[in-house]
Amino acid sequence: MQEYNFNVNSTACVGGLARDLSRLLQGKAPVILCIGSDAVIGDSLSPMIGSFLKEFYRLPAYIYGELAHPVTAKELPLITQMLKKLHPTAPVIAIDACVGSVEEIGLIKLKQGGVYPGKGVGKHLSAVGDIALMGVVAPRGENAFQMLEVTRLRLVYRMAEKMASAIYGAVFPLLSALENPSSPCA
Repeated sequence: MQEYNFNVNSTACVGGLARDLSRLLQGKAPVILCIGSDAVIGDSLSPMIGSFLKEFYRLPAYIYGELAHPVTAKELPLITQMLKKLHPTAPVIAIDACVGSVEEIGLIKLKQGGVYPGKGVGKHLSAVGDIALMGVVAPRGENAFQMLEVTRLRLVYRMAEKMASAIYGAVFPLLSALENPSSPCA
């Protein structure tokens, strides 16, 4: 399973992330699941992305989780069932904040397969999604949850901006193609 890593400060971050996300989607319009809570700065990365996609980009996609209506770990079993019923063939991009080594802070990770929400803070939940998009916002360790609470808002905001821009760049063309199918040449 290939994993792509992008540094949030790289000028190639948005373009590279959009390109690789587009490859993983294989031409299929996705559902976007933003997992996290607005109550903890580090964990607000995904709801912030959901809000950017809905409010700023007005991406005409199914987006679950935003600052006004976050999707947290306790809602995941119900949300997962709902996604299977409402969007049985759509790939799910699961977005979550995560912890990593000190050197990894600021990395955006993209891979085929789901995310394990809460894993970095000791939760044992099932994988969610078909494509994982994660932002490393705090160091791994015994006090990972505490580190998420004191994460710099500037880092979270910058990561959310870049990730939302890349998602828009990868997903909007797919949705546009569905709305405006080209007619065959005569």
